Amino acid sequence: MVVKECAGFLVNRLLFPYLNEAVWCLQDGDVPIKEIDQDMVAFGMPVGPFTLLDTVGLDIALEVARILHRSYGPRMTPAPLLEALVKAGRMGIKAGRGFYDYMGAEEADRDRTLENLMQQVREHSPQQKIRWTRSRPLLAMVNEAVTALQEGIASARDIDLAMVAGTGFPNEKGGPLHFADQLGIDHVLQELEEFRESFGARFWPAPMLRRMVDAGFTGHLAGRGFFSY
Repeated sequence: MVVKECAGFLVNRLLFPYLNEAVWCLQDGDVPIKEIDQDMVAFGMPVGPFTLLDTVGLDIALEVARILHRSYGPRMTPAPLLEALVKAGRMGIKAGRGFYDYMGAEEADRDRTLENLMQQVREHSPQQKIRWTRSRPLLAMVNEAVTALQEGIASARDIDLAMVAGTGFPNEKGGPLHFADQLGIDHVLQELEEFRESFGARFWPAPMLRRMVDAGFTGHLAGRGFFSY
């Protein structure tokens, strides 16, 4: 595997948009944390995004987020809820609480910090009660994978291999670029454009996607996309 150096390194660079968008989804809607985690595990990820964030440490995740934001701009804007949790001392497992509580049931029942923080963030957010869809975090990852590919950071094969080996992206789906081919590049582009209209620069489609669609490289059904079939 050959991977050029880039801010955040390849795996973190692609994983963060997925994790960050999951947090945006939580603060945009009224879906429970556990439901999002369970849905992403059902997709094939080894653990849900909030379980992973709590395990890594929210303070560490936020520092990575800030590095990526400085390097790549608005599409890496950290979700306000992540910053609010860190400021409140909810760092994850090591602190006894993060997105989940890891303390005694009675003490956790008395703690309303997360509930209050989520309410405060939602009051300052223009997006309210947006329907949960796993496409948001997954296509955030796919779009960054395409951006890394067009920058020549790694080959399509090596990008997918890195994400399967490094993050547990479901092997049967082959990695984010194989997954895009399965969905159809035209479908991916259309969804990203719809998300861009709703959520802004985080979902600005990588230019390579439109070039591929215009050239008829639309994925598995067309016999060619990021890979040949």
